[in-house]
Amino acid sequence: MTEARHIDLLMVEDTEDDADLLVRQLEKAGYEITSDRVDNAAALEAALRRRAWDVIVSDYNMPTFTGVDALGLVRVRDHDTPFIFVSGTMGEETAVAALRAGAQDYFIKGKTARLPAAIERELKEAQTRRARRVAEEKVRQLSRAVEQSANFVTITDADGVIEYVNPGFANAIGYGAADLVGRRPFFRKLNTEADRELWATTRSGLDWHGEFENVRKDGSLLSVSATVSPVADDQGQITHIIAIEEDVTRRREIEAQLRQAQKMEAVGNLTGGMAHDFNNLLAVVIGNLDILVGQLGSGEPRELAQEALDAAINGADLTKRLLAFARRQPLQPQEIDLPELLSSTVKLIGRLIGKGYEIELQPVADAWPIVVDPSQFAASITNLATNARDAMPGGGRLAIAVANRVLDTGYVQEHPEAKVGEYVEIAVSDSGTGMPPEIVQRIFEPFFTTKETGKGSGLGLAMVYGFVSQSGGHVTVESEPGKGTTFRLFLPRAAMSAPLATSRSDGPEDLDGRGRTVLVVEDVALLRRVVVRQVRELGYKAIEAESIGAALAIMEQQAVDILFTDVIVGEGATGFDLARVVRQRWPSIRVGFTSGFPQAKLNAGSGPPPDARVLIKPYRKEDLARALADL
Repeated sequence: MTEARHIDLLMVEDTEDDADLLVRQLEKAGYEITSDRVDNAAALEAALRRRAWDVIVSDYNMPTFTGVDALGLVRVRDHDTPFIFVSGTMGEETAVAALRAGAQDYFIKGKTARLPAAIERELKEAQTRRARRVAEEKVRQLSRAVEQSANFVTITDADGVIEYVNPGFANAIGYGAADLVGRRPFFRKLNTEADRELWATTRSGLDWHGEFENVRKDGSLLSVSATVSPVADDQGQITHIIAIEEDVTRRREIEAQLRQAQKMEAVGNLTGGMAHDFNNLLAVVIGNLDILVGQLGSGEPRELAQEALDAAINGADLTKRLLAFARRQPLQPQEIDLPELLSSTVKLIGRLIGKGYEIELQPVADAWPIVVDPSQFAASITNLATNARDAMPGGGRLAIAVANRVLDTGYVQEHPEAKVGEYVEIAVSDSGTGMPPEIVQRIFEPFFTTKETGKGSGLGLAMVYGFVSQSGGHVTVESEPGKGTTFRLFLPRAAMSAPLATSRSDGPEDLDGRGRTVLVVEDVALLRRVVVRQVRELGYKAIEAESIGAALAIMEQQAVDILFTDVIVGEGATGFDLARVVRQRWPSIRVGFTSGFPQAKLNAGSGPPPDARVLIKPYRKEDLARALADL
């Protein structure tokens, strides 16, 4: 040996002289030896606990302890350390048995000349065994990781024939591993652009990243995000292809829900803005027609004007529905008696949808309190019921169930439009025809309808969506062709008892203005002129202003009894801001408001005065008369 090599030697030997002779022989062969000697089981176990040994040399026969016993103790702890027998009485059959039991070699005492070379060989083989065991353990760990992975793993040969799929993937698509191995990936949607790109990329020796769809055994689609990698041999020839796939089906569904929610928000903003502008136009039309009908006598001219007025009022109802969808309708929320309101609504529904329908109300005795507009709530339930009737042309079952629900972060992650909290769920289910997913996805869009032309405006469900959203809740729909539909309205639990909304007063019987002065603040000139005409016809003295600044200048110069102002006047400040100034400087002046969509601004900026009364555009002349008389 060219340079001394240090080894830690443990000898299982009852004769000290034999042990010393063995050490000297190894030192003569060029080894640096650190050794210890034991001659019984307890001492051997203590030595094994104390340190790791490079080589163990054992006598085969000892008075109280045998080499076979020593080999057994060593192999319990260590499978790789070389174990060599040196004995004077060991026969050939015994030696073969010892080797089968796990020894690496054996020598007869007095004939150990080749022992140093044998030790050198066994040290190298032990190193190889240890490296192999480490590699095997890594393979086992990798195998367990692949087998238990939530990701999907597929291995094919270079031609795409499957050699392995992990259990997660087989379970996800509904096949057994035996159904897949040896076949091409028939479960994937082939001949797509992604598929062609995948094979072209991997066959050129590059990794491919992208998304594609697998077809489950039941025909449904499993969307995955995949990394597909070729495996080459030493000559660079591709031998296998490995695909690691992540299930993104649910993520795609959530992304689609989020896109739909954003789309609904955008459509709501658009329709809300259009409805507000249209309300101003209708206010001019309705106001002028109201005056005109009052001035015309009987006959065809009055009839024509009345028909035009009725049509304009129907148009106003349409804008009201659009505002409902846009969550800008005026609401009068109050804490409701939910069982009583549902009971009365169900009675109305029974008369509305007619015979042939079984209606089942399943209230909950301890339902949490909710604060909503009772008329809009009843209208929403009725809307859902009439849609259910249309989905059951031959009759069927309609069920309305109530339950307390807590929506957690997991639920909100799957329904981005929802918020964490406590809700009362009102589920409206029917046994009708159901709807496919592409219809369900659009069901709340305004003007979207599956009914025949002339049999629906497409705004009923949009109103439900807007009302529930504006009330702080959210609504979901579950449907499947042939299996009916369930709408779920989640309305937030009231934090505390809310004061009951005061019913609208009929006002005084005498609606004549009696010469009082009304200052009309409206930035739309056409509408301002209409309101001024109506105010004067009601017996009031009318003064007009197109801005907040003009209104304040007028009140500086002359007496005003009533300030009647639009909420949005167009100067950055609002009619609410004007009212605060007026109440500080002229507390005797009464203030009334009007707006096309008051709910959009009631909580914006500094908000409305505590006792603000808002007259919603477009309104009739008698509505204006009552509002002014109340003031």
